[in-house]
Amino acid sequence: MIVDLILMGKLIIRTEDGTNFLGYKREKCSLVNGDAESPLPEQAAFMGDFLKVFTEHNSKKAPKTVEKWMEDIVLSAPSFLGGTDIKTYIDLITNSLIAKSIVRKESVWNGSRFPTDDPTAEAAVKDRMRAVIVDGAEPDLFTTVLVQLSVEADKTMLFSNPFMRSVLSKEEYKNAGPRLKELKEMADTPLEEEAK
Repeated sequence: MIVDLILMGKLIIRTEDGTNFLGYKREKCSLVNGDAESPLPEQAAFMGDFLKVFTEHNSKKAPKTVEKWMEDIVLSAPSFLGGTDIKTYIDLITNSLIAKSIVRKESVWNGSRFPTDDPTAEAAVKDRMRAVIVDGAEPDLFTTVLVQLSVEADKTMLFSNPFMRSVLSKEEYKNAGPRLKELKEMADTPLEEEAK
């Protein structure tokens, strides 16, 4: 959904130099408001509540990095402590996937699960990402933004497999750095020009 909102110009990725908690230099990607005033297209109206989470935060406080959004979504304090329950984020995301007929909701004894009737959509996206990263295929804007967001989200994965490891083999993942940097530069150029 974040990628869709970026592609529609509702959110914009802003990059800047920063440091990690150990003081090492590293680039930070923040999500800032784009054209949040015009209405969402009818087929994307279900993303309105999810977009509102970002735009309301950005109107009150400094924009968060993609990494910080991922941490907040996963580690958010419950609403009775002033946070946003993770269930709220999960509901926003799963409802959008249900609306797109990507997954369906099933009740199970310990809650819900969201299987897909046709796993080809996820497989096709991963195949496309792999072709762009490993084989050097020409990326479209969707794939470029998705790769950039995946890399940023992976920075929050300290003790588990990052998403990109489900796309690339261990060896490919280890050697992907130069291509990922190239894709990042490609993504930054049009996004920076659009933001001006």
